Amino acid sequence: MNFSKKLSGDILSNISKYLIYFALFTVAIFLYADQVDQNKNSHQDYIESVELERPGEYPRRKELFHKNTFPTSDVYLSFNIIKKESDELILSLLFIFLGIVFIYKYFKLSLHKTDLFFAFTAFCLSIDILYHTYTKALFFNFPLITTQIWILSIFYLPVAIFGTYWQLFGDGWKTSIKTIFRVFLTIAIAATLICFIDIIFHQIDWISFDLFPVLMTIRLVTLILALIAYLALVFDASIKTKSGDQSAKYFLIGLGLFLIFSLNAYLSAILVLVPKVAYLSHWGMVGFIIAMLKVQNDFSAQEKKAQKDKENELILAKIIQNIMVKESIVIIDLTHNIKAVNEKTTQITGYQADELINLHFSKLVLNALVTIEEINQLSKYDKSNFTSRLYYQRSDEVEISMDVTISMIPNAVDENVRILISGHEVEKSNRIMDSVNITKRENEVIHHIISGKTNKDIANSLNIKERTVKTHITHIYNKLGVSNKMQMLNIIDGYDFLPNNIDGKGKTEELVKYLYDEVIKATERFAQNEAIQNIDRLLKKIDQNDFKTHYNILNIREEIYQFLGKRLAQKHDIENMIQLAEKMSDDIMICRAILKQGKFFEMTGMYQDAIHSAERSKKLAFDKTHDELELESTVLIGKALWRQGEYKESQKVLQRGIKKSEELPNHSRNLNIILGYLYLNLGITYDFQGDHSTSKAYLEQAIEIFRNNNYSNGEADAMNNLGIIAFHREEYINAESFYKNTLAIYEDMNAVAEQVIPMANLGEVYWMQHDYFKSFEFNQKALELSVKLQFRSSEFYSRFCLSMLANLNEDYAIVSKNLSACLRLSKQIGDKALESMALARKAQVEDTINREPENLVMCKLALKQAHRISALREASMALSCLGELYLNRKKYRQAIHVFSKSLKLRLKLGQKILASEAKTEICNVHLITEKYHKAYETALEIADFLTNDNLSGTEKPLWMFYTCYRALYIKQDPLAEKILNQAYDYLRMTTDKIHDEAFKKRYLQVSYINALLNLRNRTN
Repeated sequence: MNFSKKLSGDILSNISKYLIYFALFTVAIFLYADQVDQNKNSHQDYIESVELERPGEYPRRKELFHKNTFPTSDVYLSFNIIKKESDELILSLLFIFLGIVFIYKYFKLSLHKTDLFFAFTAFCLSIDILYHTYTKALFFNFPLITTQIWILSIFYLPVAIFGTYWQLFGDGWKTSIKTIFRVFLTIAIAATLICFIDIIFHQIDWISFDLFPVLMTIRLVTLILALIAYLALVFDASIKTKSGDQSAKYFLIGLGLFLIFSLNAYLSAILVLVPKVAYLSHWGMVGFIIAMLKVQNDFSAQEKKAQKDKENELILAKIIQNIMVKESIVIIDLTHNIKAVNEKTTQITGYQADELINLHFSKLVLNALVTIEEINQLSKYDKSNFTSRLYYQRSDEVEISMDVTISMIPNAVDENVRILISGHEVEKSNRIMDSVNITKRENEVIHHIISGKTNKDIANSLNIKERTVKTHITHIYNKLGVSNKMQMLNIIDGYDFLPNNIDGKGKTEELVKYLYDEVIKATERFAQNEAIQNIDRLLKKIDQNDFKTHYNILNIREEIYQFLGKRLAQKHDIENMIQLAEKMSDDIMICRAILKQGKFFEMTGMYQDAIHSAERSKKLAFDKTHDELELESTVLIGKALWRQGEYKESQKVLQRGIKKSEELPNHSRNLNIILGYLYLNLGITYDFQGDHSTSKAYLEQAIEIFRNNNYSNGEADAMNNLGIIAFHREEYINAESFYKNTLAIYEDMNAVAEQVIPMANLGEVYWMQHDYFKSFEFNQKALELSVKLQFRSSEFYSRFCLSMLANLNEDYAIVSKNLSACLRLSKQIGDKALESMALARKAQVEDTINREPENLVMCKLALKQAHRISALREASMALSCLGELYLNRKKYRQAIHVFSKSLKLRLKLGQKILASEAKTEICNVHLITEKYHKAYETALEIADFLTNDNLSGTEKPLWMFYTCYRALYIKQDPLAEKILNQAYDYLRMTTDKIHDEAFKKRYLQVSYINALLNLRNRTN
């Protein structure tokens, strides 16, 4: 069992659930501290204090009690109970309530019989507390304490016996555990008998306090018995159920809290002989029973789920019986685990039904990965069905081709079990010529085609003319109904078409070589889907024990999946590569695979996992003295650290890497390139800290290294990063220059795919410069190319900017469509930062159309997500959007608070323009709430920014001028006129860049120029 591992992780994530326990105990401590302070927990002091309040009261009550004429309805008694014992009264009522809850659960919900056990325990505790409270109201009269021992014997002991008996005679328990129960049971019975003997010898009219430790021993031992009985139940459940670990966690928390208080109470009672302190244990019991409620709910859910699973299995069995027995039937759930099969499937695969049930689909089907993606689309878009060819692997590892129909089960009882796969085995022929009349000569031509020979080579090998070869190929295509070589391979792939002296079913070195070459060709011309199809075919043809070839093929497919943004498939391939490398016991290949895994984690925003993988690969590389891999791992660690905002730690790691690199005697080209990336990432960290001169020096050094080593990709990457840094610093003209240089490098390299990212970045820069026509042009080009090449990250940014352009024109349908696409893309990529951006902006736009509460929830979720991964820029954007949502709802105090937090973040990031925008939002709220003095002070800060001649006027939104002018105008500041004149200049420069007259007209209508004119006329 691994519940101890889960315990440490879950406590941190679910800490709020346990605060209620500590709150209860804190209240209890205060209550007891108050009473201890009043009467020092002393029996004699208690009596004396009563005597001071009402002289003669104690002797009078003692005499009345011995005459059995004690007035139980005495007002003073009631007052004394309420005043002195209110906490215990509340506690006893709480135990009564818990007992009722357990009883209700048992009779109404028909749950586990342990509910009765704990109901009985709760009622016993409440009776014990109430009776002890009554005795204290009578000043701890000794005969009443004697009676309390009887109550303990009558109520507590049966609880212990019942719980112990129930566990001792259960199934599956070891002798050692039974022995422990017997020991505790013996102790409890012996302690009770001692009390009985003492009571009899003292004639039941008095009792010595020397017996009190025995009294406490009975209580403590009995409760421990109950705890151990339930502990056995919890561990039993953790063995038999998957979620038992969760129940064990809640139990151990309650158990720990109870033991702390009960042991403290027990020791205090024995040493000080103060029964009052003993009741601290009951407060511990409160937390324990609350934890038990959670445990019971877990068990109930498990039992109901198990019962439902059995019902579903019966229903699935009936469904299978009603389908033609000639077809193989497999039913899987939405997590792709097999839930039911028919007899035909077991006959074909050679597995027994129980071996297939709960087996993952990919364990049975060789090409399951591609099929699973299609199944996901089927369930996502509610398509009816689709056909496919699957390759089942028999128990003897023989491959079987199956033509199947995959469909959704309508009106499924279990909504998770909804996918039905029905089909039949593909009919094989010993020779393809037997099925489609391929001649012997045509079969030889097919063999030579697969061997990778040209038509001329085939003609020379067969001693025929090249024209004759072309004729044979035409006949083959016509007979198979295909038009090219790849289609031909798809048809003949499942047949044994080769001559007798060649291994059957295409498992030949020639076919493997041909397919491998086709994969390389397809990747070079960016035909990714074709490459993946060939890889899937190749993986079926190669020897499964050829781990190295398998590893290399997966490496190619992983890079394609990375290119396509298929993160789940990419992760799956990386994990398989690690397993293959471990089978080969090749530490260098293991190191490369783990490093690739780390890069995957960094790409998807899982920075801590990336650091962990990079440290593993670095250690392996160090042990094998592989300097390149060690330094490459260092680059990844540094990058992941600055990604999550740990800039100083990143600098230390990267500088150590640079120092190690410079100490190496020989520098290969690869080592120089890695050194360039060390400098590149180091420059980025200094830029984030505002040290722009140091940052620029390191980045320029990186570019120089890349140029000296003729590594254009690195140079372009560094140039693009310089553009990103300039963009983040709001130096949009510099960013534009860097992006254009990057684009030029990729154009010289004829790298079409690499041009997408700088193209999308340029579109974003033009958007920020308010050159909307160019922004639309570049974003549209980037979008078309991204969709074609399936570059999801660049498609995200293109759509994001296009949504903002559509928002200017108030075309909310296009805005919503693009932002929804951005959300989908960010989830597919697995980038939480991008998802946060899309969520925040979508919430803001949706709130403009319809102010629903869901928009606020969506925006808060975006903010939480950004904070979770330390994405400060995305967090500042989410805060800005959240402030606008509060402003829409007239929650001005919350809006000010959120805008202020956004301002702090933007100042920390060095974003002067966006920081001024946050100030403008704050100023606007002050104007709305008529706090004109605060608005004026904020407007002066905004005016400093707007009148700064070193900043381009195209970078200053018009609404900033408008808000600033209003605040200054109210205070009659002459600076208002200057702000107004600059607003006109800004508007003129902006509209000059808009070539679309209709858009220009619309832009002028929605702008603030009319409001500014009205304000100016009012001033005049």
